Amino acid sequence: MDLKELLSYREKCLIHGKKLNAYSFRSYQIDYQIDLFDTDFLMALKSPDSGIYIHMMCSTCVKQNFHTDQSLGHTTLLDIRVLQYYYTFWYYPSTQDGHLGIEKIKYPHDEKFYHIDANLVTGKAYCKMGSFKAGTTVDDMLGSFLNLELPQLDMKKINNTSDLMNKMKLYNLFS
Repeated sequence: MDLKELLSYREKCLIHGKKLNAYSFRSYQIDYQIDLFDTDFLMALKSPDSGIYIHMMCSTCVKQNFHTDQSLGHTTLLDIRVLQYYYTFWYYPSTQDGHLGIEKIKYPHDEKFYHIDANLVTGKAYCKMGSFKAGTTVDDMLGSFLNLELPQLDMKKINNTSDLMNKMKLYNLFS
């Protein structure tokens, strides 16, 4: 995929509806915001093997604590209240192409959380949904917990948080 295709996979945040910007992350911190059309920046990456791993996020999502999960489908008690959306891709300036990586949405609403982690190369996705009401015991939380591994999920059919919640409720109904 060329840079234009990678950047136009999604143009707005699924949660906030804001424009997505390109960021580079290192060690859980924002390294810098990137202008992928800055020719000086791209010339610095022209060595044959260098590529850059990009996170596309809105200005609100980027302010959240960023967890670089080791694998897809990773949800902890610490991030059930995280409100964040992003997708990633690799871009290789020397060949002017790249490929999509992952797409994640973490959305809490009405004392429930909805998480989808999708591999955009294979289509495989992990869906998690559960409750986090105040005073709820861990046993109660686990009783309401939905944990699905889907062999194929078309993330382009999810365009906002309503689509996300409806899809997750439907999965819960038939699981």
